[in-house]
Amino acid sequence: LTRRDLEDARNKVADLEDQLREKETIISQTRQRLFDAQRRGAKLEDEAKEQSEVHSALQGRLQTARERTARSEAQLQHFRQALGPGGLTRSEAVLHNGNVT
Repeated sequence: LTRRDLEDARNKVADLEDQLREKETIISQTRQRLFDAQRRGAKLEDEAKEQSEVHSALQGRLQTARERTARSEAQLQHFRQALGPGGLTRSEAVLHNGNVT
């Protein structure tokens, strides 16, 4: 091998090492972006699960409130029917509730 061949080989090795470092940098950056995306995905899954739990709890509370309202409306209707068209007199209301509304 001549000096020129050795110099060309060294230059080629240097170029290949530069390309390798560049590719390693790109791989490292890509890996970091992937890890970041995985963390964001996990965080979004946690938030979605939490929102679902909150939604379920609110649905339960809404259902309970609707059931209470329906029972109250049924009781009110029952009282209205039991009292007839005249309703309670003022003194009857005081005796029944202890106060006048």
